[in-house]
Amino acid sequence: YKYVGYGLESSITARTTNSNGTLVHQFKLQDEAGNFHYVLCADFNTTAYRDADYNMQNVMDATYYSSDNARHIQAIVTNGYWGTSSGVGSLDNVKNFLKEKSDLDDALIDNMTHGEALTATQAAIWYYGHSSNSPVLNDTNAAKKQYDGSYYWNNGSRVWNYKDLSDSEIARVDALYQALINLDPNT
Repeated sequence: YKYVGYGLESSITARTTNSNGTLVHQFKLQDEAGNFHYVLCADFNTTAYRDADYNMQNVMDATYYSSDNARHIQAIVTNGYWGTSSGVGSLDNVKNFLKEKSDLDDALIDNMTHGEALTATQAAIWYYGHSSNSPVLNDTNAAKKQYDGSYYWNNGSRVWNYKDLSDSEIARVDALYQALINLDPNT
């Protein structure tokens, strides 16, 4: 598989050790037959390089995290958001999952966006897949800021503009994040 760019992207950052958090996105891989595959990042410290070759591996066969963490990641991916139009991985499926697993009001959950669902899912995967001994995410919350689409230049460097999230946005991202990291991977 060759890394050829991004799939879905979220303007909502995951609460990481970076000052404004980290923007999340899917990686777009292309196989030898020209088919595209969209994947999320398992390890926060691993950088993807354009046109680099990658091997796809079943999460349960990976040796770079524990088998318990692999089961958690598998449960997160099974219940999280990948951008499908219906069924597993869809926004509707995630909303129904969250209605079952959280105390949030259904009307609040119904307003969940694709970006919120993607950020919560990616953050939950990083919670279990991050290889470093220093965590990039805590078990309390996942959402940090939202990139507002603009930037400015400061001494030759581009500086991205971020805004604070609303209480509703934070509540939805954090509720989904909590529901995903607290799944029983053995059920």
